[in-house]
Amino acid sequence: MFMGQNYPRMEAVRGKRFKYIRYFDKKKDKPHHIALTASIRGEQPIYEELYNIQKDPGETTNLANSAEHKHIFTRLRARCQELVTEAKGSDDYPKTHRPGRPGLQPAQKQGLKGE
Repeated sequence: MFMGQNYPRMEAVRGKRFKYIRYFDKKKDKPHHIALTASIRGEQPIYEELYNIQKDPGETTNLANSAEHKHIFTRLRARCQELVTEAKGSDDYPKTHRPGRPGLQPAQKQGLKGE
């Protein structure tokens, strides 16, 4: 998942022939530890793409709405969800999330200089 700058959150998966990408509503962005599991908890993408990267390496023709590629689209969408769930573990907060952690006090900040 990428959330940097002003881009929408996105998740993707690719194989040898096809690449699937899904984007989420930037207006629904939450703190990173919550956004990491949003799609597992059911947030739906606002836009999806499917490209045949062998025939269309420049990714100029989006096949997401192509009836001919529906089975590939459905399979890669499901695979993306599987990989996201596998990578993130569950819809619970990541293990690195520490709720209620107070900010560093001035004395602590001084001790961090040069580290």
